[in-house]
Amino acid sequence: MVGSNNTISPAGLASFTQVAKLKHLGGGTQTFQTSSSAKGRYVLIWFTKLPPQPGSTSVFQAFIYNLLVRGSD
Repeated sequence: MVGSNNTISPAGLASFTQVAKLKHLGGGTQTFQTSSSAKGRYVLIWFTKLPPQPGSTSVFQAFIYNLLVRGSD
């Protein structure tokens, strides 16, 4: 999601535009291809389901490393 509102509220989230979606995130490098153009200052990555931590059935987590966002004016 991309947007310019930095207010932490439902109204602030409603102003964001979804530009990409993946149904399943695996390990390794992931590339999101945008489905529409949008302008904004902030990028929101929303996890709706976290994978279990290896060796655990009660701890769920995900990590993001080296995020690169490319765009144009």
